[in-house]
Amino acid sequence: MTEQANYTPEEWAALTEIPTLVGAAVMVAGESGADTLKEAHALVKALFAGGSEHPENELVGAVVAARVKDLEKGALDLAESHLAEEPSAVLQRAIAQAGFVRGVLEAKGDAAEAAEFKRWLLDIGQQVAEAAREGGLLKVIGLGGKRVSKDEQKALDALRSALG
Repeated sequence: MTEQANYTPEEWAALTEIPTLVGAAVMVAGESGADTLKEAHALVKALFAGGSEHPENELVGAVVAARVKDLEKGALDLAESHLAEEPSAVLQRAIAQAGFVRGVLEAKGDAAEAAEFKRWLLDIGQQVAEAAREGGLLKVIGLGGKRVSKDEQKALDALRSALG
């Protein structure tokens, strides 16, 4: 299930883009402002940590390896292009792609490996959501605000539902 050759180009592109898209959807859902950089860092960290945090999951490892190759070629877009889009458009695209990925995993995947892959995706979204406080005048000094905003939680819930 984990080799690129087992997937169509469209399926493989969706599998390799979905971790970034999940993080971007959560990132733009919040009101982090200047703290968006913290969320972007959390996205990168969670994505690339996937291989070491899920060493038995060959699909996670293959997707991380593909993203590393993209980075080395200078072709890795880690949410920058998504920041210019309307948050609702990014979320809708992420939901649609998550649903597509779910179908791919159900059709071609080992159930346990697929479940762990989906958990990894949701962990990326959760880590992005928790990376910066949202709202509140004193969030700059660590007071006030919420760790996960209502809009971020809605995005996480929608992605969880799409992934099954």
